[in-house]
Amino acid sequence: MGMMWIERHRHLLDYAVSSLARRKWRHIGLTLVFTLMIFVLGSVVLFAGALQREASMLLESAPDIVVQRAVAGRQVFIPVRHAAKLQSIRGVRSVTPRLWGYYAHPVNGNSYTITAPPEFSHQAHEIVVGEGVARTWGSLEAGRLFFSTHDRRGILLDAVEFLPGDTGLVSSDLILMSESAFRQVSGLPAGFAADLAVRVRNPREIPTVAGKIARILPDALPVLKEDIQRTYQAGFAWRSGLIPLVFLGAGMAFFIFAWEKASAIGGKERSEIGTLKALGWHTGDILAVKFWESAVISLTAFLAGATLAYIHVFMMSAPLLAPVLLGWSTLYPRFDLPPEFPPGELAVLFLGIVVPYTLATVIPAWRVATLPPDTAMRQA
Repeated sequence: MGMMWIERHRHLLDYAVSSLARRKWRHIGLTLVFTLMIFVLGSVVLFAGALQREASMLLESAPDIVVQRAVAGRQVFIPVRHAAKLQSIRGVRSVTPRLWGYYAHPVNGNSYTITAPPEFSHQAHEIVVGEGVARTWGSLEAGRLFFSTHDRRGILLDAVEFLPGDTGLVSSDLILMSESAFRQVSGLPAGFAADLAVRVRNPREIPTVAGKIARILPDALPVLKEDIQRTYQAGFAWRSGLIPLVFLGAGMAFFIFAWEKASAIGGKERSEIGTLKALGWHTGDILAVKFWESAVISLTAFLAGATLAYIHVFMMSAPLLAPVLLGWSTLYPRFDLPPEFPPGELAVLFLGIVVPYTLATVIPAWRVATLPPDTAMRQA
């Protein structure tokens, strides 16, 4: 019984392919439009998902709590001496003052992130820069960068090392420097830090430690790592929602186009269905043929569109989407995302596009197939 069913549908599939070949230009055009839409939506799904996964991986190494000082609702410098107070809290593993800020380039207008990490091992006049800095600075000569300090004086710092390109998501606009150079460029006075990075021994005690910090330092604002992760995820989700809105009109146009092409049962097709009915074909056989026709078109377009989206995102770094989703203007990083094919997201894309097209093909054919053969041929 099973072999008979397989053999029957194999013959129906052969007939469906030959039927598509008889009207090849119409179906080739529909397949190309279908492929383009799946490529666009698939690129958005893959790129946004890859960015969210990459951000989650990078934030795994973030401190458990970031302690900022807020005055009049704005972040201000925090005294380094507060680190000793927080270190005395039970459950706190380490408290590290962090020196970081932004440097606005007076010529190219870009804003770069500058920081002085405690583990910086180079000389006071040496710096380490990201790929985006070297690409956009403009005055990089003989490995030297000119900085305008907070008091409008100028200093030259030597770029002795470049951060690896595979960390571009967080390091493209980054400049690492010594503490003395950082304070000279930023104007951050001695004895103060941008914030304090707190690491807790037991992750379940993080909210408890944050409450103790707020009691010890009334003007402090503890920010938990999970809050930072939610902010990044929400940010990428909001950005990724821009492109579906942009292509909403194109998507609606595609569905109208697909419905018109699939549901337009022409005179030749009506006559063909009536002839098949007169020859003894059952309504189920005709619907199976139309199903296989739509399956061949939709599956071909889906596989082609998904493959092109994969190449576009993971092999070409999504040149059509990166400027919109990353939002760093000329500083957005050039990096390779780890390849991944999320089955759940692609399944939603498959069900949202392929299934409606299949229904748009089968339902009009069912209406004609249920008519008497002579009626169908007269309507043709």
